[in-house]
Formats: sequence, C-alpha cells, structure tokens
Amino acid sequence: MIVSNLGKAETAEAERFNNVSLAKFASIAKVAIKDLLKHPEMAGKGKGPLPRFPLGHLPIGEGKGSVVDSVAIPQPLKSISENGVVNFSWDSEACSEHISLSDHKMRCFLMEAGYCFRSVVGSTGIQGGIAYWEIQVDSRNENELKVGVVARKSFNYNTAFCDYEYGWGCYGLGQLRHGNNASGSKYGRPFRNSGTLGVCLNMIKGELSFALDGNYLGMAFQDVELKKGPLFAAVSLLHKAGCLLVVGKELPPYFPR
Repeated sequence: MIVSNLGKAETAEAERFNNVSLAKFASIAKVAIKDLLKHPEMAGKGKGPLPRFPLGHLPIGEGKGSVVDSVAIPQPLKSISENGVVNFSWDSEACSEHISLSDHKMRCFLMEAGYCFRSVVGSTGIQGGIAYWEIQVDSRNENELKVGVVARKSFNYNTAFCDYEYGWGCYGLGQLRHGNNASGSKYGRPFRNSGTLGVCLNMIKGELSFALDGNYLGMAFQDVELKKGPLFAAVSLLHKAGCLLVVGKELPPYFPR
C-alpha cells in the first residue's frame, strides 16, 4: 500500500532510521530508568545523556517522521509525611495465623477459645516525618486491644508486639505497654468495644501520642528510638477482639506538631 510520495529507497532508509532511533532511545531509556530509580532526586535535572524530562516519562524516538512514544517510570514510594497522611493496610505476611483479615486487609479480627495475645503489623514502614492513622474498635470485642508501633516487622506474632523493647503500645485498660507484658503506666481511659483511637507518630521529635474519640490523651512515649525508621503500625488482639484500620487522614489540630 502506498503511504507517501517517497521512492522505495527513501522509504527503506526512513524505516531503517526509525528502527535505529527507537532501539537507540529505548536503550538509553532503560539505563535512565535504572539511574532515576537509584537517584530519584536527579529527575528533571538533566543527569546523564537525557534532556530535562520530568520524572514519570521519557520519550522514545527522534528525527523527522519518527514515531514518538513514552515509557512510564515507577515513582518512588513516599514514606515520609509532613501532614500526617499515610497509606497502608495490615500485612497478611506479618500476622498471627489466628487473626482474620478482611475489607482489603483493613479489618482484623480474632475469635478463639484461648486467651493469648495475637499481633498483626502494618504493610508499609514509616521512615520519618509525622504519621497519623485511626483504629476503630469492633463492637463485638470482649477484650481490650493493644495499639501502637513496632520497630521490627518480624517477631513472634502470637505475642503482643509491645511485650518487647522495640514495641510501644496503648492498652485498652487505660495503660501503656513497652517491653513488658504485665504492667505499665496509667494513660488515658479504658476502651474495649466502642470508640476510635487516633494514633500520632511524630518521628521528628521521637514521640507517640493518642486521642480517644477526638479527645487528646497526652504524650504517651518520648523515645529517641521513635526517630529511627522504619516503624510499623501494630495491634494485638486477645480472645475475641478486632478493629478497623483507617488511613489517609490529615493530623487533627488537637495533636501537637
């Protein structure tokens, strides 16, 4: 089929040019993608052989009559928030086998005959800044929860995360837990089968605090270890208990910054 007024020789030459250009720039793009993934801060700064294209797309092809397309570059995950907004779910790979996850892994529930704490951990670590999320307790709960953060993704999930020195938690009995499975300072007020617990992790200051139903409960923990990422959201459930994880909200104004 005739597509232009070019002769056969000119058409063949144009096709060869396009093929060479595509191969050339596809090769450059692959190198650039690897480079940008290692050094995302260089996006748009003309690093290497590419011109100043914004992070997200690079062109393929050049020259008159060439085919122009773009290739998507995976964006680096943002694990540092300044306004409290974070996004994660519960991690089915970091969860006691006795806990059930549902609603896109945002809801967790435990129901068993025994009385042992079981834990589940958030899917994404928080690297710095300020992070805020909420825990809506389940109306079916017969036992109190432990809610907070843990510095290790892997531990014995058939224990409470805050039994260990690398875990910090608010216990629904109106107490705190850190490196102890039996006692802790008094804090806030009890909650079990109603209420929403807001969690604020300020890694700039190394602070963890909570609010219950919109009432700020005060500073729970100040620890230099809370400045070191990654830290993971965690809850521990006992006998018959569960909660819904709520993320994507900005830090409420009653929390100090």
